Amino acid sequence: MIRNQKNREVIVAFVTRNLRQRPIPPRSSWSLRKALRLGRLHFYVDGLAKKFAMAALTKRPLNRSKSIARQEICRIERALYRFEIYCNLFRESRKAQSSVYGEQKRLFFANFAPWENEQLGCIHDFLAQVVSPEHDIAWGAFHVEYGHRVDSPSIQHILSLGLAKLYQIAGAETYEERCLLLYSGHCPPATDSFLHEGLQGANEQNDNIFLDDLTPEDETLHIKQPFFADPDSESWANWVYQENRHGLRQWGYVMWDRSRLEAVGIFQKPWEDMDGSRDSLLEEQEATRQRAYMENSWEKREQIYMSGGTGWWSWGDQSKVRWRRGVMPGQGPSVPAHTEPNSLQEAREMLAMIKLPLSVE
Repeated sequence: MIRNQKNREVIVAFVTRNLRQRPIPPRSSWSLRKALRLGRLHFYVDGLAKKFAMAALTKRPLNRSKSIARQEICRIERALYRFEIYCNLFRESRKAQSSVYGEQKRLFFANFAPWENEQLGCIHDFLAQVVSPEHDIAWGAFHVEYGHRVDSPSIQHILSLGLAKLYQIAGAETYEERCLLLYSGHCPPATDSFLHEGLQGANEQNDNIFLDDLTPEDETLHIKQPFFADPDSESWANWVYQENRHGLRQWGYVMWDRSRLEAVGIFQKPWEDMDGSRDSLLEEQEATRQRAYMENSWEKREQIYMSGGTGWWSWGDQSKVRWRRGVMPGQGPSVPAHTEPNSLQEAREMLAMIKLPLSVE
């Protein structure tokens, strides 16, 4: 209890010193050790920001739009830095839940404007898809949701590990590399109360008041001042209270300059057409189909796992399954003809591989 209280005091002190108000100018004195650590962190931030931008710019309605501007990449990088801060403040240890669980809204999100919290939401959803172990046998056996189910406790645990780990996972070029980073050899760890939970209540409920209708006095009452003064914030301010923002986050709707949004005609389209949404019935049918596909995949991977298999599996491809003894159960390796054992032990092993019929006529 005392330890948890001390952790809480440290978190509150950090938030008060660094988030309640933005130090301007920022601290200019750094030790070499701290500067090197920050340099390594920025390496991860820069790489993931570029991956986010490349992914978002392929989505409707941004596809075929212009290359990314410096101000846009800075906006994405700031959100990634906030993600890392959140990880360091609120990740759970293996022994205990964060001592400030349930206080994220007051301690963290209240320091940012609604669109800044949604920028963090865009990063959260993107990283959840990046780390999704869709084809992993062990994760399927334990029914870990795919990346589009960003509230999966196992996905939340991976996200809580921070940007250094996520950068490694995102950069893995083969399944084997990802497996070394993700697979623990047993049931995937789970974290129930990380960032997805915090984002659920990050912003106040929509009161249906639009910015155009606010007086200067109303602005002070209703709008939290942003941590970073962004000249394009009014472009997104009315969007952040939409009930279903998952589709909007896919293309990073709160990350882009107004000039880009104008160029792709965002402000000339009715709201319901902005994400290129389809008929609700078709969307429901597609969601049902995807759910059935995932559950069938779980069942198949669970069968393989219970038989001693691990690794990567996909429909029609079991070539990357690793079996406990090197072979699928019931399919022992064949014994080459005219092979003489070199020892008694080798002879016993060869005999063990020979399948005898259940009965002899």
